[in-house]
Amino acid sequence: MLEADTGQPFPNTRHSIVAALHDESAATRSLAVERIARAYWPALYSYLRRRGQGRADAEDLTQAFFARMLEKGALADYDASRAKLRTWIRLLLDRFVASEKEAGARQKRGGDRVRLSLDFDAAEAQLQLRDDSPSAEELYDREWIRSVFRDAIERLREQLTAEGRESEFAIFERYDIDAP
Repeated sequence: MLEADTGQPFPNTRHSIVAALHDESAATRSLAVERIARAYWPALYSYLRRRGQGRADAEDLTQAFFARMLEKGALADYDASRAKLRTWIRLLLDRFVASEKEAGARQKRGGDRVRLSLDFDAAEAQLQLRDDSPSAEELYDREWIRSVFRDAIERLREQLTAEGRESEFAIFERYDIDAP
């Protein structure tokens, strides 16, 4: 943990994943992209849906986007001093979608590309598009926050399990955070 001048701890950051994007090892870079894909795909999928993509097209674009990132190492150019990672990824997605639209050659559901297992049914169940729904950018940010929260809960589960405190996590898990 890092400490501020106030003595209050800051949570550990994921700089290691960003650093791994620039690693010499292709396997390390690939693992970093996979971790980023797991964290960001629901936000990107929701963003595409809110921007008017149909379900099938949003699924295809999300899959193809991450496959391209894995194949081409697209995140290797990320510079933390220029933008937040979530902003950079969204801009890469916007460019990718524009490129796919221009080419008119979208790969349907994988083809010869790398396939990631993504639960689009769960994402669609969370997505409720109405006229009063948030903008695509607001929806992207909300879904990104949810994925960060899911990751934190999973890390808490792993930590408490490793410490033999499963019953404490079971109590925590019973609370419905979305309840009023």
